[in-house]
Amino acid sequence: YLDDLVDAFEERSRNLVALGDALDVLESKDPMAARLVHLRFFVGLSLPDVSKLLQVSLRTAEREWRWAKAWLRREVERAKHDGASPRRSSSPPPSCRGSTGPIT
Repeated sequence: YLDDLVDAFEERSRNLVALGDALDVLESKDPMAARLVHLRFFVGLSLPDVSKLLQVSLRTAEREWRWAKAWLRREVERAKHDGASPRRSSSPPPSCRGSTGPIT
């Protein structure tokens, strides 16, 4: 039982480190998306509140939130399976934003 708890704790710790690394990369790739993630995840604001604070439409905030979650999930999963840090050259998930890149 104790071994299972230790394994679960180590797995959660690796995921948190990978998430932190991915957030750093996201900040360099798309500062607005990173700020949105921080406001939603760490501050706990609703999407309508985030959209007002960032001065974007609710639809844009929703799109950025979907894109950022998908990108972060992909990077954390990749790091978990490969044992590597998120790639600075990683492109956004094509299904979320298409080929247009960051929204400015």
